Amino acid sequence: MVGAVVTALLATGLFSVLFTAPTAAAGTIQFTTSADESVLQGGEVGYKLTASNPSAPGAEPQYNLSFRDVLPAGVTYVSGSVSPDSFGEPVIYTDDLTGRQILVWQNVADLAIDQTVDLRFRAAVAGTGPAARPVGDTLVNEAGAYSNEDPRLMPRFESSGPTAGQAILTSYSAGATNQASTAVTALEVRKSEPSPEAELLRGVHDHSTVYTLTVTNNGIDPTNGVTAVDYLPASLEFLGCGTTDASAAVEYPGAPRLDASTPDVPSCRTPASVTTVDSDLPAGYPAGVYTRVEWALGNLAPGQSITIEYRAGIPMRANEMPADPATFVSTANLDNNTGDPTREGTSEASIVNRARAEGRFQGTTCPARRTCSSRRARPTPSRSKTWRCRRSPIAARSPTSRSSATRSACAPASTPPPPTSC
Repeated sequence: MVGAVVTALLATGLFSVLFTAPTAAAGTIQFTTSADESVLQGGEVGYKLTASNPSAPGAEPQYNLSFRDVLPAGVTYVSGSVSPDSFGEPVIYTDDLTGRQILVWQNVADLAIDQTVDLRFRAAVAGTGPAARPVGDTLVNEAGAYSNEDPRLMPRFESSGPTAGQAILTSYSAGATNQASTAVTALEVRKSEPSPEAELLRGVHDHSTVYTLTVTNNGIDPTNGVTAVDYLPASLEFLGCGTTDASAAVEYPGAPRLDASTPDVPSCRTPASVTTVDSDLPAGYPAGVYTRVEWALGNLAPGQSITIEYRAGIPMRANEMPADPATFVSTANLDNNTGDPTREGTSEASIVNRARAEGRFQGTTCPARRTCSSRRARPTPSRSKTWRCRRSPIAARSPTSRSSATRSACAPASTPPPPTSC
């Protein structure tokens, strides 16, 4: 399907753990696999394999820990991407039937009781050719961990034939398997904020900060009519480019006006609209008052990125809905800061700031099936399709507020079919 509407959402951290409940064979080992929640078409996805030996009655030290990972079709291991380096490169097998790569790391570590071992690596997703994974597709990665209670025995794997790369059942005393999913997307959003330790002090006049959003298009096909939208919660004041003050009065007696106290943002991009809203929020957003800021970014060529910067700070009181939202100027306006005080109580307060990007992807997308969930928009007569994406926060804490650089995450509202039925 060509010309589908696609959306990218912000997510905290590089890894989003999207796995089924861990399964285990005999023994005490536990295992999970996690993956980037989304990957740009033709990009690279990060995987993390985690094995642990939890303390429990009858727990024993585990030896000669080995990992096995079956990559999705159309996904190939990136040489030299293993972390830690000491685990070395995997032995790579190829499934003769599906063409999927099977990665095996044999005897990378021992697991004492209560010890955890992580292995990270990256894999490339085919964006063109017969193995290409289209926008809207879902990559399912399957992995396992194996160990022995006897330090003299090492888990072994079939070396040839149709079962190459499979763990030999009689060669390990403890094992567990798991899987993780990643959505293939057209757009990516990253967000960052430079405060040390991601802590932002309360005080809109003296402690404002610059948020940076970077919207990146996939490297295969254009995405047109791209917009970026940032939702700032009530306790975070949008100061725009730092050059204006729409307030009728200062925040407190003796306070300077915002256009005098706020440093300018030289590379600031003027928003298409700034409004105060408490309804028609994207699915999954908590109820509340937000400053909704939208930028029109136009058409993005393959691989093109656009950066957006703006100032924000934590005022003395949270925003409330203005009496007349249609005429209220929501940029650098403290007139509606009549809500709860933003000071923290016995514990650190947290502010969650969400961003998303949307555009019309010009390439081929994974077609919908008739059995798809009602949460997924049906194709329109023009055969375009809307994808709704997962929303995860960039955190900021007030008054010693935290914020963190994040990686975007966009996923279809319901799981698209695998390539064989896509």
